[in-house]
Amino acid sequence: MKKTSTLALLSFLFHNLLFSQGIIPPKTWEDIEGDIAARRNLVGNQKILTDWKENSMRKNDEASFLRTMYDLMLIADRRTEDTLYWKNAVYLDSIIADKTASDQIRSAACLLKARRILGYRSQFHNRNNKNLIANYHPVYKYNLMMASSLDSLTIFHFEKAISFSQSSKNKDAVKYLWLSFDPLQFLFRPDFTDIIFAEETHFLELINQKKTITKVPDWIKSDAEQFFRPQTAWKEFTLQEQKIYSAYRQWANYHAAEPFVYFFIETMARKCLYNGIYQHEEFQEEYAIYLQKLSSSPFTAARANGIYQLCLLWNRQAKSYNPVSKDYNNYHYRSIKTGFDTTYRYYYVKALQLFESNEKTLDSFPFMKGILLKMRNAIKKSTLSLSSKTYLLPGEPQLLFLQFRNIKQVHYRLVRINHSNNYSGIRTEDFIYYLKSPALKDSVITIPAEHDYQLHNSYLKLGSLNPGRYLLIYSDSAIATTNTYLRHLILNVTDIAVINNNEQVYILSRKTGFPVENASAVEYRIQTNNSSIYDTIVSKPQRIAADGSLITKSSARQILVTTAIDTFFTALNQSGTGQPYEIYNKDEYDDLNEYYEDNIRLHIFTDRAIYRPGQTVFYKGIFLTNNPYTGEQVVLNWKNLQFSFFRKLFYKALVKLSKQKIELSIDDPFGREMDSLKILPNKYGSFTGAFKIPKDAATGEWEISSLDFDNADENSGTFMVEEYKRPGFSLSLEKPTTEKTLGDSFSVKVKVKSFA
Repeated sequence: MKKTSTLALLSFLFHNLLFSQGIIPPKTWEDIEGDIAARRNLVGNQKILTDWKENSMRKNDEASFLRTMYDLMLIADRRTEDTLYWKNAVYLDSIIADKTASDQIRSAACLLKARRILGYRSQFHNRNNKNLIANYHPVYKYNLMMASSLDSLTIFHFEKAISFSQSSKNKDAVKYLWLSFDPLQFLFRPDFTDIIFAEETHFLELINQKKTITKVPDWIKSDAEQFFRPQTAWKEFTLQEQKIYSAYRQWANYHAAEPFVYFFIETMARKCLYNGIYQHEEFQEEYAIYLQKLSSSPFTAARANGIYQLCLLWNRQAKSYNPVSKDYNNYHYRSIKTGFDTTYRYYYVKALQLFESNEKTLDSFPFMKGILLKMRNAIKKSTLSLSSKTYLLPGEPQLLFLQFRNIKQVHYRLVRINHSNNYSGIRTEDFIYYLKSPALKDSVITIPAEHDYQLHNSYLKLGSLNPGRYLLIYSDSAIATTNTYLRHLILNVTDIAVINNNEQVYILSRKTGFPVENASAVEYRIQTNNSSIYDTIVSKPQRIAADGSLITKSSARQILVTTAIDTFFTALNQSGTGQPYEIYNKDEYDDLNEYYEDNIRLHIFTDRAIYRPGQTVFYKGIFLTNNPYTGEQVVLNWKNLQFSFFRKLFYKALVKLSKQKIELSIDDPFGREMDSLKILPNKYGSFTGAFKIPKDAATGEWEISSLDFDNADENSGTFMVEEYKRPGFSLSLEKPTTEKTLGDSFSVKVKVKSFA
């Protein structure tokens, strides 16, 4: 015991020595609040905060006292059960009700109370067991309130906070900036009341539901001087937008004598309302016109905000020029929606010119300038990538998909490499070896200068290749061991395909679909030993049957198929991961609404996988989401619409408010919209329909998709359109030759003949 006490004392003295010499820095508010968010050292930080609280009380430092109380509440939230949510916040009600306290701390307590109510709405309101959370308030019965009532109560506390703050003699905001969700949003020196206004408008923006418009609203076209005029009444506003507009107008009028601040708040209000609308091209262009006018404002903060927003808008729009994704599948390169949109080709140039001509203006706003500097670096960055199909056919010309940006040349070298059971990549030492090996091809392509900073698409012609495995090394400069920008692509050239069907596989030709002749196979399984992973042979080489079939061993996990000129290695008998669907975790999602939005998937089924031009596609769609408590997938039908969010999303927002249904589009292989339709799920959460393919339709993979929801990966709504002749076949059954009674087992012979 004495030895332990001595060690503890020495440790304490050593820590104090390091602390006094500046080797161990003292804890800061940011350190402690970062620990609380990450659930680290809660007990130790609780002791530190308790000391700080007592010190702030001795110094009569209200701001520090309130901050320590707030952080202690957050620690209590993490260390106690959810039923004590309101008990942990009782101190806020005490401060608000204390008439001897200053108006400033009562105002700050009202703000934190509003934030607390919002937290309850997000975390607990949609729970079935919310009644277990005790209210700890003589008047407010939070667990009985609807979401709209909670929102009204939140706004009430914001308004009460503003009232207290305007009555307060102390307007200093320095010690209270921690109350702001984003202190960098203020391009002027805020006082305490500005923090309250900013928090209220942020809350109103959070609960505002985005809407779709068909006509550009008048408010987006109005001048800055007109926007907040008392006689102005924007008829296009929804009820929620009116609340946002009124809050911003109240804030702007608070600075009516300071035009520098007044017109900056006007820019914030318009940006908030703009972000609350699903943007289409005409709406974006009108907003860009407003921002261009704003970029010439006589008021520095408003002008800087206009430049900042317009640069980012043009930078975002510039990405619409090239619609081709980098995903490559075995059919074709899939276009997102449409072809190249040359309207936006030089928008990167416009964004750069606007930023570089106004750098001096932005010097006073380092946060904005920092983001725009990152934008400039990203625009000017060189990009080069090559991709191919997973497997290439031997003896046929090979085209690789090339994407490039801000480069002058493409250097590439093609090297033949050994077949390896590790198809996931290539080791560094092997890469260096192949880099020095003799090349089958070594070439340079000159890229025409574009001067638009855009991502462009092309093809790299390699010509035909023999069966084998190849390493393509490429770069935008000469290929050498000293080049730090070397990229590589592994090309698998083979005519062998393995069709896995439980314990039986078929070895077929990728080109003809017929069995591969004179093929043999070796089966492997994966073993580990001392953290090493290696393959063990399960069977000796086996000849493949004439029909291409092979019965594999249950322990086999991989198979190597060889012929006289070709080799193919692949996995087989792979079982699923067995992982359940993701359940709701309040640490990963802001609230249940975000969880539902992330997990809603549209499953679309077609009656066939392949059609000819002129035929009719019959399809069925169904919406699924996850149960937040079990992760199990559930259908979005009337029975499962127990959450107000679902009702609002599918029926109120889409039908009663906007009078619109869910829009589906049918796109051809070139991303062109060939048809569109509007649907509404029935009470079972599903819908059906039909589409007649035009007789002159393009062949390839077509897609049925929704603009509002993601398609499921497994039932993605894709189908093939091909000019093909339906193969003829006959099927016959042989009946049992003897009579059977109930309970007897019997076999049936089935004969199938195909006529090619």
